[in-house]
Amino acid sequence: MDLQIKVTDGSWMENRNGMPEIREAVIFIRGGMAGISGIGKSGKELRGGIRVTPEDMDRIAAEWLKCRKIATKDTVMLIVPNEVWDLLHQTLVMDSNSGAFDQKLREQISKALHQVERVSP
Repeated sequence: MDLQIKVTDGSWMENRNGMPEIREAVIFIRGGMAGISGIGKSGKELRGGIRVTPEDMDRIAAEWLKCRKIATKDTVMLIVPNEVWDLLHQTLVMDSNSGAFDQKLREQISKALHQVERVSP
């Protein structure tokens, strides 16, 4: 599995040849190890980067989200297909407006929906 992600101008990767600029970050699993490297201006993958187990890469990603305050001990991160989230969101919006629910519960649902942060590629 190779995942190439465009990066902003001025991004670079430090390796034994200095600090060449990169145009894409590459996240991969090869030979049972996960890694991050970069694609240089020439379009070729640069030597260097990190190599860790896939489980370590998962922990690195989770800790990065915590560091950026996107994930905290008070949050739950879910992987939900867009069409499923759209249906759940629409249902909760309708519930928050429905007379079938207690006014306080409707207000809590509405407030909760405003606290959701959608992170999409």
